[in-house]
Amino acid sequence: MKIPILLLFFLVVNLSLLSQNVSINADGSHPDNSAILDIQSTTKGLLIPRLTTSEMNNISNPATGLWIFNTQTNEFTYNFGTTVTPNWVTISSSGHYIGELYGGGVVFWVDKSGKHGLVCSLIDLSTGTRWSNITTVAVGVSAQNEWNGYDNSNSIVLQSGHISSSAQRCLDYVNDDYNTGVYDDWFLPSRAEINYLWQNLFEINKVLELDGDAATTPPLSNEFYWTSTEANANSAWAYSFFRGFSQISSKNIPTFSVRAIRAF
Repeated sequence: MKIPILLLFFLVVNLSLLSQNVSINADGSHPDNSAILDIQSTTKGLLIPRLTTSEMNNISNPATGLWIFNTQTNEFTYNFGTTVTPNWVTISSSGHYIGELYGGGVVFWVDKSGKHGLVCSLIDLSTGTRWSNITTVAVGVSAQNEWNGYDNSNSIVLQSGHISSSAQRCLDYVNDDYNTGVYDDWFLPSRAEINYLWQNLFEINKVLELDGDAATTPPLSNEFYWTSTEANANSAWAYSFFRGFSQISSKNIPTFSVRAIRAF
């Protein structure tokens, strides 16, 4: 029995719809069961919508995970947020990574874009210093931030009567190693920032031990390090690199270490 061509066409289409996935190829192979769309080619690529930044931002209610190619930045971009609050994230081919020697130090945290993050200094700035010369008066909420060490550090040195502090050592630090520029925007890490540093201690120690520079030193795993996060008038948060936790310590303790960080 001969089947009319039109009927055969509709039969194939219906079978494809029932399978819930589609294959586009030149050899007639079936789509992979795990893919709703299976595209195969050895001579051509997939071209997704190309938009300017303005056109991208004008997309109404973009779905989470929506991809476009930004023709102004020449980067693939996707919506990491929601339809209510879009958060366009770029995928850069030159993204930074944890353990990279960059920006005068070692990268220990990177954001979703791969373009921004935090680096720690190549050396300890001090092994034995008080949190501040002022040990009985609180700086206040401006130095009690859990994640913004830069603001904490500047608030500490602006406190009335301030002469010296661990934050001041970091703010005064300048480094131009590895011929990547001069960096003078260091600060004392907050409680959350130094926790990220400790979490990636393996990568940091490895790169500093293998960089061929005897002047660089990994953070000391048996030391307490000051953070810029104040606890109260008499105390601030310090971080144990031996056990990996933070604790409230007297500002007057003269034996804790200092490691500077900066943002890029």
